[in-house]
Amino acid sequence: MAMFGAPYNRFVPIFATNVLHVGPTGFGLLMSAPGVGATVLASVNKLRVGTRSICMCVIGFALSLTLFAFSHSFIFSLIFLAMVGFCQIGERALTNTVIQMTTPQDLLGRVLSLFFMDRGLWSLGGVMIGASASAIGIDWTFSLCSVVCVIAATTLLSISRKYRAEAARQGGDYRAVTRRSDL
Repeated sequence: MAMFGAPYNRFVPIFATNVLHVGPTGFGLLMSAPGVGATVLASVNKLRVGTRSICMCVIGFALSLTLFAFSHSFIFSLIFLAMVGFCQIGERALTNTVIQMTTPQDLLGRVLSLFFMDRGLWSLGGVMIGASASAIGIDWTFSLCSVVCVIAATTLLSISRKYRAEAARQGGDYRAVTRRSDL
């Protein structure tokens, strides 16, 4: 998500000017739409914390980003960007929660510092997305980035399922199995 998903917002100006042909006001609305989605997320009473929920948010993000990339309607673009914001903030919040719940207290600061280092990947991702967009177009680049995010999410689901099955065979707790050093 950090490298292939989060940098999307750096390229919204391209959509505002070259695809949707909206002026500064339209651009401002496009940039604020993910915040609207995040605000809607704040009104959700309960989110299930776990790998599946995180992966569903990533898949929702990828689908919404792809729909936005191929949308030529300003209203639909706003809706898709709101969905992007909802899913992106949901993934970040759930991931942060899982890390804090499963990491031993003596390692929590170190692990969270690694988690927040992903901001540097946003810049690297921006360079890669920009280079790809100049070669194949921004819409196809966003679709490719979405595919990478979906592959990562489904891989994580598969690995999670493997550890859950192993924990069930051992009669133990899934979280205890995932804390092992070979994860």
